[in-house]
Amino acid sequence: MREHGVTGSILYTIIDGKFSGGLSVKGVYESDNINADQSKTERSRELYIGPSFQIRMAHVETEMEVNGVKSKVTRAKAHLDIEPMFGCTGNSDRVQLLLVFGWDF
Repeated sequence: MREHGVTGSILYTIIDGKFSGGLSVKGVYESDNINADQSKTERSRELYIGPSFQIRMAHVETEMEVNGVKSKVTRAKAHLDIEPMFGCTGNSDRVQLLLVFGWDF
């Protein structure tokens, strides 16, 4: 079995440092040999499109120096990405939900 996939997202800041929204796309191509002599291959092509949301949490104030000038900056240490994607081809699942929790060190 072979599987190739491509994903992409584009986000736009809605509330600075707290909330972003955008669009996600995922494409998957699979091929599978279904008999022992590999003479018959089953293929599927899947395309998913849906909205993308990112919520930033756990804000921390840090000090940053730029050109010898110190200033305080508030940064989010954690984010939660929510991407419900809807299948657009006959081989696609109806819906796929992607949840990602990340922590910046």
